[in-house]
Amino acid sequence: MPTFTSTRTLTTLALACALAALVTGCATRSSDGRDASAIAAAPPADAVPAFVDPRWPISVADYRTTSEEVYLGNLDARISEYERALAGDPPASLRNQLASALYHRFKIIGKVADAERATALLDDAVRQEPEEASHRVLRAVVRSAFHRFAEAEADLAVAAKSGAAPEITQQQREIDLALGRYDRLEADFGTALPPTSDFYELAHRADLAVMQGDFDKANLLMRAAQLDFRDVSPVPLAWLHVQRGIASLRFGDSASAKVFFATAHQRMPRYYLATEHLAEVETELGNFEVARKLYVDVIEQTGNPEFIAALAGLEAAAGNKAESERLNADAKSAFAALYARHPDAYTQHYAEFLLETGDADKAFELAERNIELRQDVGSWILLAQAAEAAGRSARACEALRRVGATGRSPPELAELHALAPRCAQVG
Repeated sequence: MPTFTSTRTLTTLALACALAALVTGCATRSSDGRDASAIAAAPPADAVPAFVDPRWPISVADYRTTSEEVYLGNLDARISEYERALAGDPPASLRNQLASALYHRFKIIGKVADAERATALLDDAVRQEPEEASHRVLRAVVRSAFHRFAEAEADLAVAAKSGAAPEITQQQREIDLALGRYDRLEADFGTALPPTSDFYELAHRADLAVMQGDFDKANLLMRAAQLDFRDVSPVPLAWLHVQRGIASLRFGDSASAKVFFATAHQRMPRYYLATEHLAEVETELGNFEVARKLYVDVIEQTGNPEFIAALAGLEAAAGNKAESERLNADAKSAFAALYARHPDAYTQHYAEFLLETGDADKAFELAERNIELRQDVGSWILLAQAAEAAGRSARACEALRRVGATGRSPPELAELHALAPRCAQVG
């Protein structure tokens, strides 16, 4: 499956830290005198390859965090406490706390039911206290995860009446990025940004560097974020290593990606993004038995049709045609069910699946609908690919033009290299 659409929500983690007295504290202050912003400002040539720097990514042995068993055990216990309290006549604040805990667990475990339950709880909390900013901001985060961006912005607008809190600004930035409103983010894309030692800001800048096709800068910024990390929670560090692995994967380096995914998986074996991406690179490297077990585990945990489809691809590569066809049928059925429940959230993912499994016309239809929802560079690339596969050359070339108009240069542009000369010939 394509990797550039993988879950990446800085706000979710930052908000989880702000609210998550759930399990442990979240702090990112440096304590060893080393300046992360100085590393981030260093020229790309100073970057140390992952295989040379033994602390990038930093291992579980070299940096201890709360064990996953304890962390998730505490989180599950907190959720159970909140659920019991809801049996009475709970205040809206309790619904908010339970929603926050459930959504945090969703971001780790990957069960959509947790996010759905969080949405329902926040709807109730907003009905009880419609002007309360904390309910609105958290609901905006959860709605954004389901790609309900207009509704999320409406919540942020209400929350802003209480003041322009950093959480509001940060979530609006994430929405602008998802929708392709790059003109609002020119300062973020700029080269004269002030130095920072903020973990999430460094990671955000790294993501923007990948969108500009600058892997060396992204790598440096993520290393700086790791250097500045001072926390006992395992989640942010595992998340950062997954993002670095995704960057390697997007630039075609599966071997380097494996190092980062394996490190994240070792720290948090149930962190679904680490598991499924590790399975992906193990498949690419031909380690089918290892990858198969990882996929089976993460499918059992999440039921995610993307991972079922990925396992189908593995079985096809391994020569198991019948099993591959069976799994693809299961994935298609699961995608259809999720799309029916959350069309905005699954339009792009479903389109990618259909494109990969040969249903070009339906993929093109969904890619067009996705463009109605968001106009980020990844969505335009998907539309160009789907239109070309469906024989809609004029629309493919128009989508390619729109990719260029974004001013972004993600590594996935290479997937359109065959289309560009044909579009140039027809003007």
